[in-house]
Amino acid sequence: MRRFWMIAAAMLVAQTAAAQAPLDLTRATWRISKGDDLRWSQPAFDDRRWAMTPVPSAWETLAGWKDYDGFGWYRTRFDAPAALLGGGPLVLRGGRIDDADETFLNGQKLGATGAFPPNAASEWNTARVYPIPAGLLKATGNVLAVRVHDSGGGGGIQGGPIDLMTRAMHDTLTARAARNAATPHRSWTKLPIANGFGAAVVDAATGEIEAFRPHMYKAIDSTREVSAVLGRAWLTSAGKPIGEPTAVRYEAGTGIVRLAFSGGIEAVAFAPMSVDGPVVCVLVRGATEPTLKTSGEKAGFGVRPLGFAGGWTGFVLDARTAATGVSSETAAALPIGSGDVYLAAEQAFWAALQGRAKLPPNLSGDRAALYRQSLAVLKMAQVREPGRGNGQILASLPPGQWNIAWVRDGAYAVAGLSKAGLFPEAKAALTFLMTADAGKYVQMPWKGKDYGVGVPYQISVTRYFGDGTEESDATDEGPNMELDGFGMSLWAVEGYVRASGDTAFVRQHWPTLSTKVADALIGQLDPTTGLIRADSGPWERHLPGKVYTYTQANAVRGLEAAVTLAGWAKDRPAQDRYRLAAARLGRNVLLRLTNDQRELKASLSAVDPSAHEYYDAGAVEAITLGVVDPTGSVAKATLAAFDRALRIPTRPVGFMRVNAGDWYDRQEWVVLDLRMAAAFQLAGQPDRAAALMDWVTGQSAANFNLMAELYDETTADYTGAVPMCGFGPGAYLLTAWELAK
Repeated sequence: MRRFWMIAAAMLVAQTAAAQAPLDLTRATWRISKGDDLRWSQPAFDDRRWAMTPVPSAWETLAGWKDYDGFGWYRTRFDAPAALLGGGPLVLRGGRIDDADETFLNGQKLGATGAFPPNAASEWNTARVYPIPAGLLKATGNVLAVRVHDSGGGGGIQGGPIDLMTRAMHDTLTARAARNAATPHRSWTKLPIANGFGAAVVDAATGEIEAFRPHMYKAIDSTREVSAVLGRAWLTSAGKPIGEPTAVRYEAGTGIVRLAFSGGIEAVAFAPMSVDGPVVCVLVRGATEPTLKTSGEKAGFGVRPLGFAGGWTGFVLDARTAATGVSSETAAALPIGSGDVYLAAEQAFWAALQGRAKLPPNLSGDRAALYRQSLAVLKMAQVREPGRGNGQILASLPPGQWNIAWVRDGAYAVAGLSKAGLFPEAKAALTFLMTADAGKYVQMPWKGKDYGVGVPYQISVTRYFGDGTEESDATDEGPNMELDGFGMSLWAVEGYVRASGDTAFVRQHWPTLSTKVADALIGQLDPTTGLIRADSGPWERHLPGKVYTYTQANAVRGLEAAVTLAGWAKDRPAQDRYRLAAARLGRNVLLRLTNDQRELKASLSAVDPSAHEYYDAGAVEAITLGVVDPTGSVAKATLAAFDRALRIPTRPVGFMRVNAGDWYDRQEWVVLDLRMAAAFQLAGQPDRAAALMDWVTGQSAANFNLMAELYDETTADYTGAVPMCGFGPGAYLLTAWELAK
């Protein structure tokens, strides 16, 4: 009898597990069509002539869909297992859809996320979860139809999970994610390797090298985007793949990735800093007859073996021909030696870099480890190619999509490098700003109005192409005009010179710093408000823009920096001019950008505290930069308001960027956590500062000491661009020093 009940209990557990198991719809056959017709939601519609497509994937990968923006429909047919049908209320997890969707099951609308034109609203990284009405799902012949609108960039059903499950299972998974969200945890597997020329990615889950690029940045200029010359590369032993790695890590404070595999096999991958070209080195030992297999190669890519030493077998992945157009004979002249020689040279380079670095007093443990790895990430992210683009620091390393040089991100990077004593790197980045091909938007006509700077200027109004040419990205919303970079660049120069003592840099570039940066900034003052005129702001809202507090705070601090710079340049009239302008602008910030409760608003036009973008965590820089007294009533009221309106509700610490925002606004912004930490420290709340710093440090330690753009609002998983550079390591270095005061 006992055996009978044991068998019965086991059968009940198995039946319950079967009922709870999700039905994976990514394995179904999906079809897709351009256009828009609500009849396509109906089960009887014949879609057999539609093209088949894998799901999830961006629809731009399909033939004829390149650069397509507009409506598209997906359809799939599937049967449902009896166990799922009898398992209680059901939900559909519909994946992440770029940008908006309406989803139908058997002709009935389940739900919608985002909004279609004419009032399009993107929710491209929001996971869709739609309840299924009782009785709607059938045993056979179900039809799922998804109406999608893409407003720009990638489009379609781009991410999972896409499945059906019981509400009970979904609730269990959600509760588990909520528990994990407050604890640092691994959610990222891609480790970049770069040397200022080329870049690739090591996947910690597979041990493969991915997406080897002949340039680190996204585009050379307005006509030439950079694409990978290699899809993937993997190691074999005795003709067979060596399998997934058992451990992966960076050598501390370096760009060297170490991998361990079963059977005593180990490998090392890095982009050698000793080589002036896009090259990746892969070393392996402990394998029998090791080889490196590749797929997805393009013209200009090659693999060559290294010599043997110390048990290492080595391979060089070379994209110099693809990057430079030189002949294969010239590319083959790449200096090579044994694996030990290459590895020792790379380790010596990173040891020398870390030997030059300064750490804040009493920094230790995980904070010190992240600080040192942040230095390595910034070094990898700085372009070393000769020419006008030399010295620029990318906002993100690949695979992060922001592998573009923004002024704002670069300023945080320079500030952190200067604090850390890496003066050659900081100077190279500032020299790039002083000599880049900018000043292209003196006029910027849009919808019958000129939004241009109006005078000659040097600092980009948005960002730069890889060749050092200014870019102002434009969408259907309008072009970008970001004026915070003028003030931030002056602040970054002052920080570098104050730390390094290099006043010769100011004297060398004073005509540019004075007339094309500081004076150009003063030229943006609106005589009606006494504030810097409307711009796109820190979150790139595109024109016509708003009068953002973030821009004003950086302008005040930049003009104060210009006073100091003018003193070093011995330009007394300029010194008086900038001192007066900074004082007036600072008074107007307090007068016009605070509400009746003495809280800093996001912008001059913010009126309703419950409306989108009334509060903006970026305004915290008015506190950290000293535009408002960090211990005064405005700072106190502002920090309390941010606690109330911008705290991530699913965990004890962490801040979103603005209130009442879309999915992007609602995520936890790592750079804002760091800058809020600095503000709490200045405001006399060191425990709050430490909690934020420890949260970011813990998350980074769990993810190879790389820093994310965002943490998911629900799970705290890494999302957005990873790894960030200025908005991650740069801000971390800066904040570490501020917390040490």
